[in-house]
Amino acid sequence: MNNKEELENLKIEGEAAWRGAFDDKQWPSGKSEFRNLLALPLKIKDQIFGVIKVENKIGQEHFSSEDEVIFKIVANVIVLTIEKTRLQVQIEDQLKTVSVMAAHRINNQITRYDGIIYRLKRLIQSDKVQIGDLTKLEKELTEATGHIKEMVKEFNKYGKPIQLERKPSDLNEIIKNEIWYSKPPEDIIIIEEFDPNIPKIELDAIRFSESVKELIGNAIRAINKQGGVGKIMIRTKLVSGRKRQPEAVLISIEDTGPGIPANFPVFAPFKTTDPQHTGLGLATVKETLEAHGGEIYLVKKDNLGACFELVIPIQGGKL
Repeated sequence: MNNKEELENLKIEGEAAWRGAFDDKQWPSGKSEFRNLLALPLKIKDQIFGVIKVENKIGQEHFSSEDEVIFKIVANVIVLTIEKTRLQVQIEDQLKTVSVMAAHRINNQITRYDGIIYRLKRLIQSDKVQIGDLTKLEKELTEATGHIKEMVKEFNKYGKPIQLERKPSDLNEIIKNEIWYSKPPEDIIIIEEFDPNIPKIELDAIRFSESVKELIGNAIRAINKQGGVGKIMIRTKLVSGRKRQPEAVLISIEDTGPGIPANFPVFAPFKTTDPQHTGLGLATVKETLEAHGGEIYLVKKDNLGACFELVIPIQGGKL
């Protein structure tokens, strides 16, 4: 409608579409009249969903204080209903995403099992079975099973409230242990530069070591995608004056792999460049770092490779 006249002339099934059941009471003269008004924003925290208003109280010149109280209650009920509905839709969307991603990832692994079963049948039908062939199948079966176990583990952990069990921990030692456990191939060199002045920090050592393991594992997989030859540089450094925190530790894990596509949401759950993984690894690392009061960043690089920087406070609290 371009103007009031067009609205007033709009008819549905022969009746004026704009008229309401109580127009004769709201506008006794038959024309639009304005006498009084109450209006409130539908607001939760800093978000405004809209505005609710009532006008022209029947039989009175103004709205009373009691009317205002009732109107506020109605407005609060409406905004809570809207927010509840919005959260329900959001949860449903997240559950659908989890379901689709889980099915997709698991189906990828099941396809590997199909291949293993096919080759196993071929071996059974063969007159000669080589130990090397069985060893290869055993390795593929172990890898496929390990991937499924890892996916289930990540799905179980992600999104649950993190309860840290902090204790004084040697951050450098945790990282050194994870480097040793990672057992990279000979063609992948890990360069270590650790600041010896870093004091013990109140950490959940298990959760923090899992985050370091995830980042080192990602770096190794990235280099393997690019021929399996490369370097991983891991550094720790004691820094001062980051925001309000007098002291923090800066950890950088950099690799010479193919890098991460521009604008890729690396920390978003279920987003991954590797179809064999869930996309929950880095999201969980970010969650863990933030629970410790720290932060993690993907640092842009001009050359190939990826570099993640972790900042964690010495004295606890948040950066």
